[in-house]
Amino acid sequence: MPVPQRANLREAHEIIVKNRLVEGKRGLPKYIVINTDEVIEILKRHGHWG
Repeated sequence: MPVPQRANLREAHEIIVKNRLVEGKRGLPKYIVINTDEVIEILKRHGHWG
């Protein structure tokens, strides 16, 4: 990515973080990815599905 585009992206990121902090949120959100197929298999194995 060219340097000017990286600078624009960095600036947008900083604006988002600042706005989130003003709203009382953490600067950066955290996400979790769950493989539902695996969860369902575990639940089935332990008799907690269907």
